[in-house]
Amino acid sequence: MTNYSTTQQQQDITDQLLLQEKDKAKMSESKEPELKIVLIGITGEGKTSVMNTLMGREPLVQSPSASSDTKKCKTETREFDGQKLVVIDTPGLMDKHKTQQQVENDLAKTITCAAPGPHMFLLVMKPFVLTKAILDAVEIIQEMFGENTKDYTLALFTCEDKKKLSQDHITEAKVNNFSVDWHTFDNTKKIPDQVPDLLKKINKIVGKREEKKKMYTNEMFEKAQELKEETRKKMKEEQEKQGKEQEVNEEGLVDTLMKAFVRAIVGEEGLEAALTFAGWMQDKVKVYWEKKKGIRL
Repeated sequence: MTNYSTTQQQQDITDQLLLQEKDKAKMSESKEPELKIVLIGITGEGKTSVMNTLMGREPLVQSPSASSDTKKCKTETREFDGQKLVVIDTPGLMDKHKTQQQVENDLAKTITCAAPGPHMFLLVMKPFVLTKAILDAVEIIQEMFGENTKDYTLALFTCEDKKKLSQDHITEAKVNNFSVDWHTFDNTKKIPDQVPDLLKKINKIVGKREEKKKMYTNEMFEKAQELKEETRKKMKEEQEKQGKEQEVNEEGLVDTLMKAFVRAIVGEEGLEAALTFAGWMQDKVKVYWEKKKGIRL
């Protein structure tokens, strides 16, 4: 005689296992066949260590393709859990030896390196106070790539071994102002689950996007550049306008002071004649200097 309860329990377990397998298969199907990640951040925040960790190398071991002094975009690939992982390391931002234009050029090249576009920018930083250098870097990134860069940026905090982060820290630092989510890494240890956990989070974010917005595309970058140039043009026009207004105001002030000075000397009756004479003298002096400039020595 068959024990119904035991048979039912076995069936429930079997059904549960089948559901788990279906969920895994569904998750596997939802992943992009290729996941492109761009590492960005200021020098010394741990980009190279993150590259080593993502590529499965021993902690703190440098490689020829991922120098701590990255001068140009460098790409490495790896097969991970049925998905091709492409990681692009970039030159550090806020380099004291580079002009802002050179920094912007380096950022622009990342789009070429990651063509047709990255799925995620990993903004690598240490879990301490958000320094002015980091905030300036964030401003440059958003100016270069547009406001919607936030939707394609994940804040990755390194040195987890030195400081544990909580949601309170993240809220206080206003990380959600420049990233869609955050994650932590301990690059001093080879922790089996930290890379799968990070990729799982990235794949989940990418999976929620619309089909046409899976990656940060070159078209998005071009629109951001057009907006940047338009903003700079408006700022320049405003500065020129303010400069002209200031110049007119200064000329008006000088004219008023001169009239007051002349009036005090010659009185109201002689003011017009004195100003006419002053204008005549000014024209004569101007002509004299123009002629002198034309003389060849």
